[in-house]
Amino acid sequence: MKILHVMAGAAQGGAETAFAELCVAQKRAGFDVHVACRQSGRDEALAAAGVPMTILPFGGIFDFKTKPALRALIDDIKPAIVVTWMNRAAKKLPKGGTFKWIARLGGYYNLKYYKGVDQFVVNAPDIGRWMETKGADPAKITFIPNFAEMDAAAQPADRAALNTPKDAFLFLTLGRLHTNKAFDTLLDAFALVPDAYLWIAGEGPERPALEAQIKALGLESRVRLLGWRDDRWALLAACDAFVFPSRHEPFGNSFMQAWAAGRALVTTASQGPSYYVQDGIDALVTPIDNVPSLAKAMERLRVDAPLRAALAIKGQEHYAQAFDKNAILDQWRRLYATTAQLGKS
Repeated sequence: MKILHVMAGAAQGGAETAFAELCVAQKRAGFDVHVACRQSGRDEALAAAGVPMTILPFGGIFDFKTKPALRALIDDIKPAIVVTWMNRAAKKLPKGGTFKWIARLGGYYNLKYYKGVDQFVVNAPDIGRWMETKGADPAKITFIPNFAEMDAAAQPADRAALNTPKDAFLFLTLGRLHTNKAFDTLLDAFALVPDAYLWIAGEGPERPALEAQIKALGLESRVRLLGWRDDRWALLAACDAFVFPSRHEPFGNSFMQAWAAGRALVTTASQGPSYYVQDGIDALVTPIDNVPSLAKAMERLRVDAPLRAALAIKGQEHYAQAFDKNAILDQWRRLYATTAQLGKS
């Protein structure tokens, strides 16, 4: 059956990356996939995998082109299933067609945009529980996690190019520079960890505040704000440990990617990671926004090489069990089949 994925997200972000990786993986696994999305950096990967793309504006209230163009696309390719990603795609989707509608949610979105949906996919159990409190039908909610399309051949990023000593202990974190990610708390904690460097890869509205905080803490010589990067596997290969300090995280792709790359993990007890991690077994877990606890956990990883190795091994094992790509693709395949049959006698 033909599947149309509709993504109206930004050029950069975790959900956008998950969308592109899923569409590419489904295409390579033999799914009949088509994509409608904005022009973005994802286009190259989608095109390289042979995913047919339709580029649309997905603008604001004065965008009068996207909805009729999307309707014309649906009339032309006649998908059995349309999968929308987040609110704007749901708002732009023409309702009342012959297709079945699956809404993929990666956060706590207003459900008013999802009237008439046939099935929801959530990438974290807590989102599903929250939806039920808002009146969503539990029978329409399916939990399917993300996976990490790892580049196993990635060479470590060049530390010298990023003004980082070759033999320094290096922490890495990835994510949008947003208050939810708690990079401010991370910087306060990192100031208490000696003899280490920190790379923060991401872009967003908190950059000016973080730059000012780095200067105020005297961390200019040890912290690098890398901006948005498309080489996360090279960054992971270059670091010694990964820090995931979020204060609010429905799922959190980065902690999973750190496990996939075999890096020891420090994470806060935010919603998504808390469902998976086991403190002291496959990660060190600290309370949200607790600077002393986060600093203590980071220092433990810096000085204790056997602990780092043990956490990394268990993290990779847990990743293989919970986020196997083939198993996740099978979940999508089954969902498409059952959704396509809804309403048929």
